[in-house]
Amino acid sequence: MDQVRRATLTDGPAVVKVLARAFADDPSIDWAIRGDGGRPRGIELFFETVLERMTLPFGDVWTTTGGVRGAALWTPPGKWKLGLVEQLLMAPAMLSAFGWRRLGRALDSMKVVNAHHPPTPHYYLQSIGVAPEHQGHGLGKALMQPVLARCDAEGLPAFLETAQERNLPLYRSRGFRELSRAALAGGGPMMYFMWRDPQ
Repeated sequence: MDQVRRATLTDGPAVVKVLARAFADDPSIDWAIRGDGGRPRGIELFFETVLERMTLPFGDVWTTTGGVRGAALWTPPGKWKLGLVEQLLMAPAMLSAFGWRRLGRALDSMKVVNAHHPPTPHYYLQSIGVAPEHQGHGLGKALMQPVLARCDAEGLPAFLETAQERNLPLYRSRGFRELSRAALAGGGPMMYFMWRDPQ
């Protein structure tokens, strides 16, 4: 089993690259991120923004030892919902990621996701991904484990959403259950919202 560690600021570019590769075929990314020639950079910009503005400052981004083969980006209780100032600071990068043609679709989709996000204090698994060539070897479980162990120690739940139905068994094996599901706005893919009570 690979060991995991907290990611640092210097890991940022490698974390972004591995997440962009892991999510290259993700239905929600495919739906929201721009569909033109700027798409590869748009996916990276999306993860750069999530990493730098929403997760890394809180110290709960986890990656692998011996090279970045995957990453899990967590937000602690009470920190997932962004204030107006933070949203404005993120806006230029997100506009570049979504592009003008998909901006409305992306914003409407975010409203759907936010509407299914429980108000109860919890740890939020913003994103988790493993490089395609390293998938299926237990890295996803290992990357989740440090924060799930903290959830159990602190008596706090965890939450995530995914558009990858094939990943549901992985999350169920870690104690998550389906809380709700909804299609993204405008005919987008189905999102699965999952909750884990402390164990």
